[in-house]
Amino acid sequence: MRHSDSVEKVRPYFLIGDIFASVSVGILAGLVSSALVDTGWHMLPAMITCMILGMLLALILALFVFCRYFGAMEVLVPTMFTGMLAGMVVGMVAAMTVVEWPLAVSLGALSGLIILMITYVANIIINGKIVS
Repeated sequence: MRHSDSVEKVRPYFLIGDIFASVSVGILAGLVSSALVDTGWHMLPAMITCMILGMLLALILALFVFCRYFGAMEVLVPTMFTGMLAGMVVGMVAAMTVVEWPLAVSLGALSGLIILMITYVANIIINGKIVS
């Protein structure tokens, strides 16, 4: 078996793992942010607090759960950004209006997918690879 054949068989495992890790972190950061922040908060402190909280949650999940199965750098970069973005977005929305859990989950998952796509595109640009 050629090396490229084995890489092609393993690649979907890591792609699914990246999606699962980013979406999971986004959902968790969104839920925690919506539970923490209410409409009495000012938007700036809510955004900063939830960004830090999302980043810490991402670090804990990535280090103790996802890095073991999907690699450290491959998981840490997108999950940390996902935790930050999901926390900021849900925290800001929660400071303006009441955020029910379905909205927090969908905003968190969407944040995870967006960050993962940005990370993949940045990786392609940095490495100078063109996907065929």
